[in-house]
Amino acid sequence: MRLNDPYINYIIISGFQSDKDDLANRLADSRLFDKLIFKDFTVLSMNGNQPSYLAYKDCTNDELRYDAIELMDTFKQNFVICKYTDETEAKKILFDGRESLLGIVKYEGKEDNHNFFVEGNTFSFEPRKRYWKPSQVDHFKEGMVIEMLDNNNQWVEKTVKDPEVEYERMYKLLIKYDKLKVAYSE
Repeated sequence: MRLNDPYINYIIISGFQSDKDDLANRLADSRLFDKLIFKDFTVLSMNGNQPSYLAYKDCTNDELRYDAIELMDTFKQNFVICKYTDETEAKKILFDGRESLLGIVKYEGKEDNHNFFVEGNTFSFEPRKRYWKPSQVDHFKEGMVIEMLDNNNQWVEKTVKDPEVEYERMYKLLIKYDKLKVAYSE
């Protein structure tokens, strides 16, 4: 299974709670599995730092998000990892409803990441930045940090000092060739 396939959607959720004892966590894990099956998910058991499930089904993105939030609330989780159809990046849905972008990385032995093991594959997720593309001089402010694509295909950060002059000399051309982006401030 390719986790970044744009044609599938899935959630990754656990029933594990660190403040509960082993028996309570096993019961919650069993209830979570039953609930996922009841909601018509195809479920893959995942091993790792804490037992969790990768569950997918054919549904709309709104239905998947609704199910993810309901399960997160039922099993008192701080977050659920969710990937929507027509997207390649997963998102972490937090308990307050916010979503943050995640990228899939190969397992490198780092224990500070939440690592997953499923069907012989090892991976974890890392936070990614979200970007927007400015298109006119009004979008640039003094002190703003932008990223430009250089000739080596590397994104380089630059701080805006004089928006109007820099826009006319450089940003206008970079925008035309889609080589300029600005990270959202979280």
